[in-house]
Order: sequence, then C-alpha cells, then structure tokens
Amino acid sequence: MLHEPGLLSAQQEAYRYLRDRILSGEYAGDARLNPAEIAELLGISRMPVREALRQLDAEGLVIMRPNRAALVRRLTAAEVEDLFEIRTALEVLAVRPAVKALNDESHAELVATMERMDRARANPVEWLRRHDDFHDAITAIGDRKRLRQELARVRLAIRPYLLMYMKVFETVEMPGLEHSSLVDALASRDVARAEEAMRVHVANPGAGLIKFLRERERDETNRQMPKAGHG
Repeated sequence: MLHEPGLLSAQQEAYRYLRDRILSGEYAGDARLNPAEIAELLGISRMPVREALRQLDAEGLVIMRPNRAALVRRLTAAEVEDLFEIRTALEVLAVRPAVKALNDESHAELVATMERMDRARANPVEWLRRHDDFHDAITAIGDRKRLRQELARVRLAIRPYLLMYMKVFETVEMPGLEHSSLVDALASRDVARAEEAMRVHVANPGAGLIKFLRERERDETNRQMPKAGHG
C-alpha cells in the first residue's frame, strides 16, 4: 500500500517523537499515549500518530489496546534479565571476529568512539547513544551485519532501564568495568581474554540493574498491599 508523501512524513515525525521520548525515559513504562493529544501537540492529524503507535507496537516499545489509549510497554525485571543474558551472549559472540579483524585504523576509530562517549558523561541520554555506537563499532569491525542488527535491537529495549538506573545512582560506568579496559583486551589479540572481558563488562552492570529493578518491583508491591486493620 502506498502512502501519500504528506502522511508518510507526518507518520515519521510522530514515530521519531514518540520513540525518542520512550528511549530517553521521558515516557516511562505504563505511560498512556493519547493519539489526539500527541497529534495536537505535533500539529498533525491523528491518523499518522496511530500508524506510528502501531509501528512502535510491532517493535515492542508500545502496547496497543482496542478502543483505548496506547501504553508504553514496561518490562519486568525478569524480562530485562532475559535481555541482558541475550545481550551478553551476543556481545561475546562479536568479540572473536572483531579481534581477528582489528587493525591500527579500526583500533584508532574505536578509541575515538570511546573518547566521544567519555566526553558525554554529563549527559546520560547522549552517553547511552554513544555507548551503543561504541559497541556497534565492535560488531562492525568483525563485519557481522545480522549480529549487529540483533544487538542494536536488544540494546534499544534495555536503554530506558539503564537510563533510569544512571539517573538514580548518578553514574554511567561501574568502577573497574570502564570501556578502556575492554579496548585494551581487544587490542591484546588474545581472544579468550577479550571474550571474558566483554562477558564481565556486560553481565556485571546488568546484575546491578536487575537488582535495582527487583527492589523497585518489591517496593511497588508493598505499597499496593492493603494495610492490616487495627483493633
């Protein structure tokens, strides 16, 4: 089905607007997304907003409910844990081809990408974008296109929860797990060392995030429980 150019551009505008705010955490999990309000805010009709919401639903960022406003999908701690396990396995899988293909030029570009990330430490949203660029560069060095696509999808799903954690604890990297250590391991040409460095680099911060999310879920459950009566 062909879309009229005006409708398509309005849909893209709505899609980018909503996606950016979901991934940045501005629209948190379970937030209601009213197509009429969003359309008025953007100065477009409701139809392209609905199409954008359907696209985000297909990507797993939004839940569409019949005859009701859409909701930002909120992942449970268990779901985020599953994603981190997948991400850890895939990031480790990307290491061997990257180590074998790494040369002076690609190493210099990886370092430059890391330095751009470091300069964004004061802005967690920008830091996370550059963080994903850094890890994306590793899969690009190994020329693993499908792996690169799958990892990008998983990282995007996790991003709002990492951002929430960073804002609460006011940190972007766990001590001892800085990206410079990972670059050194890759440059060592020792595949086993680099794979282990990647596994620890991804899995340990993931464990901290999961612990935070589980505690948050427990606190929410306790707040919702009816208080015992007196007398």
